Amino acid sequence: MKRLALLALGMVILAGGAYAVEPAYTGPYGNVEEPALRPYKWAVEGVKGLFWHSGKSVQEGNLKFPVLGTVELGRGIRKGSVEMGESLYRGAIFSALPEKKHEYRNLHAANERIEENRAAREIGEAIPTVMLFTLFGYPVQKLVDRYPARDEMEVAVIKQEKAEKREAQRVAREAKLEADPGALVREAQIRYVGDRILIGDGKTEKTPKEHRGNLLKLAKTRQK
Repeated sequence: MKRLALLALGMVILAGGAYAVEPAYTGPYGNVEEPALRPYKWAVEGVKGLFWHSGKSVQEGNLKFPVLGTVELGRGIRKGSVEMGESLYRGAIFSALPEKKHEYRNLHAANERIEENRAAREIGEAIPTVMLFTLFGYPVQKLVDRYPARDEMEVAVIKQEKAEKREAQRVAREAKLEADPGALVREAQIRYVGDRILIGDGKTEKTPKEHRGNLLKLAKTRQK
């Protein structure tokens, strides 16, 4: 009970400190930013950064050395954990949120300093790697770094091919939306309901009459 009381008191103190912070922006509908929400928003940024860097490290490691490259997860957790800690600190002092949409994907001041210090970098990567993969994990991580199955050129080619594939999918998606604005909505509906209901464009006989229109209104009508 005492812990809950102390936590509540801490949140009240934090929220009270937000009154001295000026809003950073006014939204498109005239809504002014609420500085008191910055600690929570920064916490979300930190969590996203933790998952992003962890996932990216596994992907990068497996590009260099399939399967064994998974040990680079420890490196990603180090980067993500540091980013999360820095985000929590920025939230505690009510810093303005980043304007860029995916800013959590970048490394910031604390990680940049660690990257410049070899001892700090090695210790920071060794601890989570050993915790995840036992004592053998760290030597394997160094092995992947020193003797990768694919060199930098091969990795770059694979990344380029994946980027081109994503771009082609994006272009095709935009072209499909331009040709038929309702196509993406119907695709989302089909993914959601599966084969439980027939979904068409609402104009053809492919969709039964009782399945057309607003499903929420249909449900309310049936309840009556």
